[in-house]
Amino acid sequence: MVEKLVERLAVFPRLGIPVPGGSDPEVDDDTARTDPAADSGDRISVVYRFHPGMSAIFVTWVIAGP
Repeated sequence: MVEKLVERLAVFPRLGIPVPGGSDPEVDDDTARTDPAADSGDRISVVYRFHPGMSAIFVTWVIAGP
């Protein structure tokens, strides 16, 4: 599940939803979620920052749950 999410973020880094109130006002935090798991319905959320100059995504948090 997470691998597919990371693959999508590599192609579309602005796929996530902006997270307000980040610690650095010059850098946007975004969050993206996996599809619900077939067995439990749980999702994994990834909070990340996109650095356009480096064309890189920096993962801040990985959160598992409903």
